[in-house]
Amino acid sequence: MLDDRLLPTEFDRKDIFTGKINTMVLDVSLDQMMCYHEGELVQNAFPQLSVDEREFLISGVLPEDQDQYWS
Repeated sequence: MLDDRLLPTEFDRKDIFTGKINTMVLDVSLDQMMCYHEGELVQNAFPQLSVDEREFLISGVLPEDQDQYWS
């Protein structure tokens, strides 16, 4: 295990619908980042994140915008 401390980490993602670069700060560990980058599914790599936060990592769509696309 490398480091399992959760630290605020800034993520930039391109929104798949608008092309806009969105940013969120999420509490994740170095271990989790390594697992995700090695191909672990987002829900397994970051179980403490909400569904909306994990969707942001996948699609770049901010939580406040998700309802307009998935409702």
